[in-house]
Amino acid sequence: MLEVRRTEAEAAAAWLGASITVADLPDTLVSEKAAIDVIEAVAFAYGPDIAYIHSVHDTHQDHRIVAVASRVALRRVGKVYAYQSPSATAEFSPARFTNVTLTLDAKLELLRFHKSQAHRHYMQADYVTANARYWGGRGGNCPAAEALEVIGDRDSSASEF
Repeated sequence: MLEVRRTEAEAAAAWLGASITVADLPDTLVSEKAAIDVIEAVAFAYGPDIAYIHSVHDTHQDHRIVAVASRVALRRVGKVYAYQSPSATAEFSPARFTNVTLTLDAKLELLRFHKSQAHRHYMQADYVTANARYWGGRGGNCPAAEALEVIGDRDSSASEF
């Protein structure tokens, strides 16, 4: 199953024109040290100015570990934001909202690459669209938004609107 998910992720990245690094970490058993090592290696190779990571407010154990590891490994990156994954808890507390009205259809297209996960309710187009509309109304006056927790942002205000 993990090979299927890797293939799906690689196909989505190719459609997007992005590169992807997939580490062989054990599903549901990711260690903080292993995650830090992988994230630091990728950050060193690419030198990002901005990073989007999991929130620590998540019910999935791997997501929480990666969120903590990312904060350590990306400490020199100027802008770090945590996004709302489908397994985020009610404690997810965004302070930045990015208008995604023009890119929502592309996000829905990218989700279609993940056929092995299509049975999950949070992968359905209506669910994703409703969530974007909720944050668009809550975070600013726009039809659709992504909500982000600000982990580190050295040179901008909290809201993008």
